[in-house]
Amino acid sequence: MPALLTQMSRPPSSRMARSAAAAIEAAGPLPAFGFFTSAVTELAVASSTGLAVKQRMTDASALVVAADEGRSGYAEQTAWRAGAVDPAAVGNAAAAKAEKTAGSTEIEPGTYRAVLEPYALADLIEYFAHDSFGALGLIEERSYLSGRLGQQARHGGGQQERERHACAELGRPRHRPRPVASGPSLRRRGRSGTMRGVAAA
Repeated sequence: MPALLTQMSRPPSSRMARSAAAAIEAAGPLPAFGFFTSAVTELAVASSTGLAVKQRMTDASALVVAADEGRSGYAEQTAWRAGAVDPAAVGNAAAAKAEKTAGSTEIEPGTYRAVLEPYALADLIEYFAHDSFGALGLIEERSYLSGRLGQQARHGGGQQERERHACAELGRPRHRPRPVASGPSLRRRGRSGTMRGVAAA
């Protein structure tokens, strides 16, 4: 299994270099910036009740920003397997977006309605989730679940299955751990979406 995980997430350095070159070439005449990265991550959770579990997972990502004077475009792709990421497609998407922004002008400060791209919305939701459900938020009593333990936080019927399908459509892993302050972390749910307790992060 360890060898399989390494194969899934860590291609040879020569292949990674070719992937980066493909992304740059796909951006055409526009300067391209970004990265191609892959890794094996191990996530561990322990609780005060004696429960301790861990999981190893793979993660591969390509990110490209194509930009020059007066225009810029952003694109990324993430998958479980390094071979499932298409850096050339990412570079092409970033360049295409940059072309659409050519000739744009500044607007006056004010309140405007905005339509967010999926990338921007995903980042907002990710930061909101870490801030609302992370350990530090609970300690500082600004978490969504502060004072709500024992209450139903969400509908439990099939929610996890819907989450798996949604993440599969986005091409993103369900869990992308980031470090948080030590303390309780809202990781453990009871039945029907009710929060029964917390686990140590």
